[in-house]
Formats: sequence, structure tokens, C-alpha cells
Amino acid sequence: MATRHPTAVFSPRKALARLQVQPAPSSALGALAESEKDAIILYLLQKVRDQQTMQDATIKFGEQVAAQLVLEQHRAAEAHEATIRELQDQLHAAVHDHPEVRRLQSAVAELQFALDTERHNVLSAIQKCRRSREREKQLKMTIDPLWE
Repeated sequence: MATRHPTAVFSPRKALARLQVQPAPSSALGALAESEKDAIILYLLQKVRDQQTMQDATIKFGEQVAAQLVLEQHRAAEAHEATIRELQDQLHAAVHDHPEVRRLQSAVAELQFALDTERHNVLSAIQKCRRSREREKQLKMTIDPLWE
């Protein structure tokens, strides 16, 4: 084991670098003093804590960005829906309040009424024809019972 002078400045990074350069990790660990091993462990633990802190901060930042994006998307969707509703209202007003539409609706109503009247007249004529045939049949049966 190599011993160091107690006043020598010890760097855990240098000790860690020496470990990584040595071909056999077990012989490299044996070459380090206990205080160097402890310092390396503390250094690595601090690095892990730092990495976890950075990871937590990154996660928190990512969540904030995601929440902001969702909020912006929600606001944009609401704005689009409001625009669509407004345009639909304008379209409805333009279509249904147009004088030509009113004239055509009136013409359609008149034609529908005329069609209904014509259907009623046709059905009445058919019923009259049936009744007339029935009366004619009854009259012929009365005159000539063997007619049928």
C-alpha cells in the first residue's frame, strides 16, 4: 500500500482516475489507502445525489412544461370551438334569414299544401269510384242475381 504524507492534498477525482487507469480493479483498490477509498465513496455518493437532484429538477421542469402545453392546447381548442360556434351562428343567420330562403320556404309550403289537397282529392275520387262500383254491382245483382 502506498502511504501518503498527511499534509498532501488529496483529490477523490485523481484517485478515481487512477482506479480507472489500472488494468485490474482489485489491484487498483488495494493500492489505495482507506482514507482515499472513503473519500472516493463520499465523492461518488455526492455525485449520485447531485445527479438525482438534477434529475428531479429536470422531471419537475418537464412536468411544468407539459402542464403549460396542455393548458395552451386547451385554451386554443376553446378558442377554435368559439370561432366555430360563431361561424355556425353566422351561417345559420345568413341562410335562414335570407329573403330568397323565405320566399322558397313559402313556395314549398304552398306546393306541399297543393300536394296534400291533390292527394285528398284523389283519395276522395277513388272512394267515390269504389262506392259507385259497389252500387252498380248491387244494382246489377238486384236486377240479375246471376250476373256475377
